[in-house]
Amino acid sequence: IYYALRSEGFRKVRPYSYAPLTYALVSMKNGDKFYGTWTQATIYRMGNNKGKIPFVDDPAAGQTKMFSLSQVSSIWNGHTRIIKHPDEKYVYVWVVQKGCIFRADYDPEKHLLKTPVLVCGSPDQSGFKEGVGGNARISNPWSGCFVLNPDYVKHPRPDGDKYDFIFTGSQDNDCVWRVTPDGVCKLMAGRSNPNSDGKTWGYIDGDPLTEARFQQPKGITYDETDDMIYVGDYKSHSIRYITTE
Repeated sequence: IYYALRSEGFRKVRPYSYAPLTYALVSMKNGDKFYGTWTQATIYRMGNNKGKIPFVDDPAAGQTKMFSLSQVSSIWNGHTRIIKHPDEKYVYVWVVQKGCIFRADYDPEKHLLKTPVLVCGSPDQSGFKEGVGGNARISNPWSGCFVLNPDYVKHPRPDGDKYDFIFTGSQDNDCVWRVTPDGVCKLMAGRSNPNSDGKTWGYIDGDPLTEARFQQPKGITYDETDDMIYVGDYKSHSIRYITTE
């Protein structure tokens, strides 16, 4: 794990920790840091050094195991992703090779992540099927981000959540998914016109649900300022965007 300083224009990186991290790390406002590893898709908490730099594996802080997604990942087979909710209510965790996403609530007082629960998909089955929770079927969830849902602002949810989660389904799905806090998983863009040529992938612009296609989209981010979603379309060698007109 490395860090770079804004005061230096992020031009130089320095070691921060030699923990066995792979693919993802999140940092809470209070300094708690959680990261994923290959082995059994385990999530650890890094000790809080109270903002001091450098950390470099402070022996007084150490690391604490939060949980393992051993039910979806054997040893040395977990491309584990983790992303935090904008309000730090919880994190989403998933393994790229498996068609499911988990949620682990965050306890800022105890500085830990609670036992993960299934949000959507299945640890045992991949595919493409819209649905709720474990009835949905997804494949190769690669990257994701939270997006503000205006309807939740106008009509507040009981839990106060204002965000949906969007993520890319890479190989086999070739699309962008949207999942609500209640686990309702629906196609957002891609896989259009499958009856004309039998394909669900390609490079086609147009209406997200009736015209657009992707080829293994692997990157996605949301710009709340102009309500724009950007998608890194891997096989198309391009950055695409989705917006509401």
